[in-house]
Amino acid sequence: MTLHLCAGMLALALIARSASHQPSPSKSYASAETCKPCHVEVYQQWRESFHSQSATDPVFWQLFQQATQDKDAKPWALCLTCHAPVATVSKQISPVRPVSMQLELSRVAKEGVTCDFCHTVSGKENLGRGISLGAYRLPHRGDTNVKYGTHADATTSAHATEASDFLKSPQLCAICHQYTHPLPGLELQNTYAEWYYSPYRLQGRTCQDCHMPAYAGKSADDGPQRPDVSAHVFQGGHTEMLKRAAQVTLWARTVGKGGGRRVSLSALVTNVGSGHLMPTGIPGIRELWLDVRVQSSGAELFTTRANFGATLLDKDGKPAMPWRAVRVGTDTRIAPQRSRREVFQVTVPDGKPVDASATLYYRLISETAAKAAGISPTPPIQVATDRIQILPDGSVKKLPVQ
Repeated sequence: MTLHLCAGMLALALIARSASHQPSPSKSYASAETCKPCHVEVYQQWRESFHSQSATDPVFWQLFQQATQDKDAKPWALCLTCHAPVATVSKQISPVRPVSMQLELSRVAKEGVTCDFCHTVSGKENLGRGISLGAYRLPHRGDTNVKYGTHADATTSAHATEASDFLKSPQLCAICHQYTHPLPGLELQNTYAEWYYSPYRLQGRTCQDCHMPAYAGKSADDGPQRPDVSAHVFQGGHTEMLKRAAQVTLWARTVGKGGGRRVSLSALVTNVGSGHLMPTGIPGIRELWLDVRVQSSGAELFTTRANFGATLLDKDGKPAMPWRAVRVGTDTRIAPQRSRREVFQVTVPDGKPVDASATLYYRLISETAAKAAGISPTPPIQVATDRIQILPDGSVKKLPVQ
């Protein structure tokens, strides 16, 4: 089974399957509001998550609109296979044909990655060897009546229930978080593979362990107290979890004396808490960079920026947004439990202490993506920082981190 999973290949799976596996109409999928009366806490967690906003996020639609206006864009409807999955599997839209910006999604499709979408996937839908896990046959009419969960003893009169280990598997996440565009064959998102080849898989740590951490509580209001209810907040780069992902270590070595000292400043950025590359996701959308500054007596002597990310290129080898890209250019992302070292040469005044700082910042919507969509980039989030002082004798001492 290839690790290169493709949500876009979903279209081919839908076309190729037999008449006995017709797609479920949108009405076969229950609204999350139907789940709410019995699963109030879990519903509220999901409602506040980005999953519930995937089909209504204005930033997504702004980028989507830009793609629809780009004459060189590859079929943009593929984006909706993950942002509005119910609309795709119910054939409200076709992943391989243009989509009008006037498209009116059904109520359930507007709920994005909604309860019924995940909890009606049994894990048996995969088409088999040689085809990406993302190209799966979703439940057809009738299958959506069964709600899959992680507790074998869960029963209710509200609907049929069945336990599925697939819901606890990273392969469930891979349906959307591993994406190869079927036309240029470009791996646009490798989050699942990044985890698969990381130390975390060997340690038995899954996507759900970090992004859906277990807590003691009830998954249903009238159900039993359990020690392992999965949180449905899907915490990630938009939460405090981000500040546990990386570590910055700064140090310096002084070379020469008198007439201006030369300082070799080194910054080590380490991926200490992310189970995938940092940053992960579709290149060009997220942004991670190191801001380095050197000051003396309040005057700024040196400032620079080191970017961490992958650059997508178009057919002419120029930087491109995902919908025009055909290959990846440079890639400076940081793998799990690995580091990247950046070295800077700075001339500093003799006889005075010098303060240096290195701060790692992250944006959900990069300056590049924002410019392409005609919107403002999201505010930078401070991930990690380190500060040192370089004394006249060349020794270095740590400064408090603000």
